[in-house]
Amino acid sequence: MGFAHGQLVAVQAQELYTDVLQYIEAQVEAAIDFLPKFLQDLIAEAGVDAALDFTYYLTKPYIPDHFTQELRVLLLDLELM
Repeated sequence: MGFAHGQLVAVQAQELYTDVLQYIEAQVEAAIDFLPKFLQDLIAEAGVDAALDFTYYLTKPYIPDHFTQELRVLLLDLELM
């Protein structure tokens, strides 16, 4: 199903990805003082993408496999992964 989604909503998904990433980056600047020091350092050194990856790996055990598989196929189809 992820491949079909990628074909049907490729343009919208690309735009959403860009918009969401810009929104997160703006929110981080406003809230960085509230984050733990190690996350502040991670964001400063590696950027928001690294912090999002870190969050994914922390929560991965709680994400159903079928969701992860479908999202991976969608991201591959959209060339975001």
